[in-house]
Amino acid sequence: VLSLSYLVHTLSSLTFSASQRAKTTSSTMTRGRQLVLLLASLGINASVEANVVINEVAYSGSGESTCLGEDWIELLNTGTEAATLDNYRIIQDTSGPANPKSIVATLGAGEFLVLCGKLDFDFGIGGGDAISLISPAGSSVSSVTLPETGGGGGDDLTYSFVDGEYRFTATPTPGGANIYTEPLSLEERLRAQNDEGNDFFLVNDAQTTFAKVVDIHVSLREESLSVIEDHPAWEIYVPFEGLSVSNVGDDATDAVASTAGGGEIRTRGQSTNSIVACMGTKNVPFLI
Repeated sequence: VLSLSYLVHTLSSLTFSASQRAKTTSSTMTRGRQLVLLLASLGINASVEANVVINEVAYSGSGESTCLGEDWIELLNTGTEAATLDNYRIIQDTSGPANPKSIVATLGAGEFLVLCGKLDFDFGIGGGDAISLISPAGSSVSSVTLPETGGGGGDDLTYSFVDGEYRFTATPTPGGANIYTEPLSLEERLRAQNDEGNDFFLVNDAQTTFAKVVDIHVSLREESLSVIEDHPAWEIYVPFEGLSVSNVGDDATDAVASTAGGGEIRTRGQSTNSIVACMGTKNVPFLI
């Protein structure tokens, strides 16, 4: 492998006087032209290589529409010339595979390349991992280390290069320019998840709202409870001592909606209870 300084020195020595030019063989001149082309090629490759960066990392996927839900890594050619990435590799820190897969691709100026887990690289990505793009010569072209904590992962978060730095964004853009959207806090994410569940389960097929699910608490004496637990197939009413109905209020606290006195309770008939009774489970339907 020739160093650039050696090549430059060699080229400078190819300056000839008039008499020397007459004696110079065509093979020497050909070698000079080859060295000039090699030096130019090395300069172009070094410039192009430096312009390819790891632009976005999704280490919990970003939904089934991208890489079938697997982790993915996006490269971007920030330069003004095409970059050939043949035999470049994406590697993980020491926990990565010993023989990483080679890339076969050419990126035009400003173009993106999305690499998919299990297809283009054989490792999973997690918090604290260092991901690097390695040239065929073994040098690191671009590298990023994901934070141990902070983003929380999930199919709506990626670690993206935005405004000169890497940070989590709530707007994944595989194959496109990065967009920064401030991620929700953990508390906000859980609240939104709960609201989404409520919206889904409280709307029926006719798009009308179901009544809210309530908890019904029934208090029984030991002998009454034994009849239900030991003989779930019996359709015999037993007395209970008290009943209360509760629901989750707007302030997320359990609030008793109503209370009642005693009454009677039994398991439902065989048509709905036969499988439950045969399996011996305690989760049985009741009539009050």
